[in-house]
Amino acid sequence: MNRERLERLLPGYGEPRTLRPKTKLIFPGHTEKQFFFILSGHLQQYYSIKTKKHVFRFIGPNDFCESITLLRGEPNTIETIETVTEVHLLQYDYTRVKEQMETNLELSNVFRKLFEDFLFYQERRIQKFLSLSPKERYLDFVREEHYAFGTFPDSAIASYLGMTKETLSRFRNRKS
Repeated sequence: MNRERLERLLPGYGEPRTLRPKTKLIFPGHTEKQFFFILSGHLQQYYSIKTKKHVFRFIGPNDFCESITLLRGEPNTIETIETVTEVHLLQYDYTRVKEQMETNLELSNVFRKLFEDFLFYQERRIQKFLSLSPKERYLDFVREEHYAFGTFPDSAIASYLGMTKETLSRFRNRKS
């Protein structure tokens, strides 16, 4: 998906916003049904459990971010989506877009595909988490998401990989 196609499908629906680092778009207790299309910058999506962040998704340009919990109509969310860098995005009201999906088959198919891709991404993460060792997860991450180093803090990357910052540092410092 790119901005031009999205604006063709939803002309006038996206509200442009520019956000500073550490801005929370969605947070525990948030109830608005919104989603965002990222034009530039990076974000992280995480759960906070007992004051510890558990990062489960990195988000970058030409990607959507949302709380599936909120879009499904649940009363609130327990996750946080937070900017890591300055972010330029388009903000959408999901209720308005959903109304358009009722009569626009192309739009409905685009969102179905986006949800399928999101579910596939999450399923793949779970499979890797269950089947790969920490070292293998690290090497896979370096191959697949190398852009994250230098963009996201080591603590976020370590959380995403299910390891401590010290373990991540050991893996990064080894030459193998």
